[in-house]
Amino acid sequence: MAARVRRGAPLLALVLLGCAQMGAPPGGPVDDTPPSILSTFPAADSTGVRPPFVASITFSEKMDKRSVEKTLRVFPPPGRIRTEWDTNTLFVENDFFARADAAPEGPITILVSGQAEDRRGNKIREPFSFTFTSDESLPRGSVSGTIEGLSKSPQAPPATVRAILPMESDSAPARVLLEGEASREGAFRLRPLPLGEGGPRLVLAFQDENEDGTIDFDRELYGYSVSFALTPEQPAADSLRIRLVSADTPGSIEGMVAIDEGTDSLVVAVEAEDDTAVAPSLVEPDSTGAYRVTDLRAGAYRVRLLRGSFEKMRVDGLESATSVLSERSLVLRPGEAVEEFCLPEEVPEPQVTH
Repeated sequence: MAARVRRGAPLLALVLLGCAQMGAPPGGPVDDTPPSILSTFPAADSTGVRPPFVASITFSEKMDKRSVEKTLRVFPPPGRIRTEWDTNTLFVENDFFARADAAPEGPITILVSGQAEDRRGNKIREPFSFTFTSDESLPRGSVSGTIEGLSKSPQAPPATVRAILPMESDSAPARVLLEGEASREGAFRLRPLPLGEGGPRLVLAFQDENEDGTIDFDRELYGYSVSFALTPEQPAADSLRIRLVSADTPGSIEGMVAIDEGTDSLVVAVEAEDDTAVAPSLVEPDSTGAYRVTDLRAGAYRVRLLRGSFEKMRVDGLESATSVLSERSLVLRPGEAVEEFCLPEEVPEPQVTH
């Protein structure tokens, strides 16, 4: 939980500007109205905001303080966050806001989670974030979309979403450009994002069950968007769809085979390279050359196009194939659906005759 603020002069001055609000009298109709956010300081999308200052968030009613503070986030992460309440207003302080020499370059975003509740347990309608900067303008980039496959458990946390810039080296961590939260229905939007720096981006989404800020790939649901670029000409990437998967979510491979002699007596064999005890998956391409192999666990695979009898290979093994016509390898991620995995790799263009 965030620490409490010691009211210094800047904080006290802001407190005195607020107006106290009376709580609802006991009795009367049941309160089932979700709380909302009336105002913030700095205001959303403010520019030229320079320390020292104290940020504030004013709610429409008294809040359950723990539910707000527990999931309050500042990006970039400033370390320890200090908080103080005055009736319906939460004051937020950290070194970013207190010291000019500690403030990061670029925008700062504060997020109120969709888990925040009023004192009667009503959650806010959706997560709320606001951004401000000491610069003269904010970046214009944005990304939005929908997350599918969210856990239906009432205790499941909302999905954390991160716009990331993958690193070229497998040993280097991805750079997080901005972090946010999806609504309970899975809708998300991240802004502002920088344009045209460092190549294509991805959006990573995951449900952080143990609330440690990282993905437990063995236990938690997660997923990635397709890659996208943000440029001055196209500063927004909208309608992205992310499907959450777990470590045991099966994947699939599909594509076309292209052999001059037709598809008779052809078999596509998919073999797990890291577990020889698992029997290979066998399918016959249809008359158009299309094939699809499903229910594949994550891992490295060898995909071969073989000539021979399907039934004989199923009973006697792949050694009964009369020839190997094509062979490719790939690594399949949990739940990944690989499309257009052709055998051989490049399907030749149809020949036009006159």
